[in-house]
Amino acid sequence: MIQKKLNDELLSHIRHEFEANIGEVRESVARIESKLDELIRYTIQQKWATLDACAEHPAKKSVRCRICGYAAPASDYKTVESRCIFNGGVLIRYICPQCGAIFGPSKMLDLTPSELDQEYRIHYSVYREGDSTEKELRAFHSLKPIPEGKYLIYGCGEWSETISILRSQGYDVEGFDLYVEPKNHVITDLNVLRQRQYDGIMTHNLLEHLTDPVDTILLLRGLLSGPRALMAHSTPCYEYSFEFTRFHLFFFTDSSVDVICKKCGLKVESADRDPAIDYINYVFSITEKDCMNRMHTMHNCRIADEKGAKVIAAYPGGIIYGPYISLLSGSYTLELICEFAGEPCSATLSITKDKGQLIETHALQNGLNTINFNLDQYSRDVEFVIRNENLDYFKLKSIVLKR
Repeated sequence: MIQKKLNDELLSHIRHEFEANIGEVRESVARIESKLDELIRYTIQQKWATLDACAEHPAKKSVRCRICGYAAPASDYKTVESRCIFNGGVLIRYICPQCGAIFGPSKMLDLTPSELDQEYRIHYSVYREGDSTEKELRAFHSLKPIPEGKYLIYGCGEWSETISILRSQGYDVEGFDLYVEPKNHVITDLNVLRQRQYDGIMTHNLLEHLTDPVDTILLLRGLLSGPRALMAHSTPCYEYSFEFTRFHLFFFTDSSVDVICKKCGLKVESADRDPAIDYINYVFSITEKDCMNRMHTMHNCRIADEKGAKVIAAYPGGIIYGPYISLLSGSYTLELICEFAGEPCSATLSITKDKGQLIETHALQNGLNTINFNLDQYSRDVEFVIRNENLDYFKLKSIVLKR
């Protein structure tokens, strides 16, 4: 008993000493973290101040707009200037005389992907994003989502709760971001993403950060399941706004949105503006979906290249099939160009859904075939099956789905 009492007293003394000292340790850690934070901010400031001081005068440079492709000496451009509130120095941006987009600063656009990645990692070690959940949810619902559909939030970030909220509401939503740790329902591999198809895609406060917005929009366009699928891009930078950060590289002003639509095969479905919360959201649809690269072959077939274009040849007994996409309900038009010699009834097209359920079958004609069909409900695994019964040869040159 005496020994136990001594042990208890010793443990109590040790605990008291530990609790007395842990406060000092915590204070020391907090001071170190504060000094480290100051050091990182100072390093950022000095880096960009030095680069600004050493920068070549803009008039000596050639500048190219990555929205419309206009290129000219910098002296041909009007410029706007601001300062970065995140210690990024002077921000000089160019106004494209052709499409009206505002872009820059060059000192950010000229960074390599790894340098830009490092810039973001340093930035987020001392700064945090604000909560944008409500705006993200608003942008998502502009896609007119249905529980049966599949949706993507591209550039979902590390801290967003939007995906978990939407999934709890019954929506099949996943995210993509190259710069987060892998976790449930978030893709971090671009090669994995390229294999997916979605009924709707949204981004929030992303487009303005991209070094090549057109390239990324083309990538996302290819992920849309069909011509009734929608894409929403929400950012206040459809105006020259929030220009006080070096991380905002593009402002989609004047006719730049129209140029993007033309280059990417998009159409503006709607635009939602709410100045009270700095919210601007554009919803886009695709005018058509090229299915050629998602077609597969069975039996007596060969894939060839003719003048830079993919062509699929099917010999007697050959089958061409694909693209296994999900489509929203509505009317569709399939435009198919083929070439063959022989009786039309010897080449047929069957449209199926839900793993082989037949919708309709058509005999194919030489040249352009325009086939209209209707889906009365959301349908998965929509497939176009082309059979060459006994023609010497059959070539599929193009297959495009429209609405």
